[in-house]
Amino acid sequence: MLRVADDSDLGHEGPPSLWDEERRFQLRAEIDAAFFHLYGLSRDDAAYVLDTFPIVRRNDESHSDEYRTKRVILERYDATSGVRTDLSSERETRRSAGATSLVRESAHENRRGGAN
Repeated sequence: MLRVADDSDLGHEGPPSLWDEERRFQLRAEIDAAFFHLYGLSRDDAAYVLDTFPIVRRNDESHSDEYRTKRVILERYDATSGVRTDLSSERETRRSAGATSLVRESAHENRRGGAN
C-alpha cells in the first residue's frame, strides 16, 4: 500500500505528498535541535537529555548499531549553533539561562545517584 500524507488542511491544493520516512526523521531532528537552542540548553545538556530516551536508543541500535537519533539531532544542533531567532531576545535569553541551570542541577544530581 502506498503511504501518502494528506496536506489539504494546510492549504495544499495538489495530489497528496508521498510519505518519506527519512525526510520526516530529518525534519524531526531539526525541530528537536531548534527546541534545545530555544530552551538555552548547551550541547552537553542536549546530549544528556537524549540519553534519557532508552527505548529510542534501543530501536536505533537494533537497526543501525548506533544511536542515530542522538547523532543526527546533535549534528543539527551544531549546524544551527550561533543562529539567532526572533525569540532569542535578551529577556528570553535570561529566562532560558534559568532553565539551563535547572537542567544542569538535575543532571548533576542524577549522575551522583539522585536526590529526593
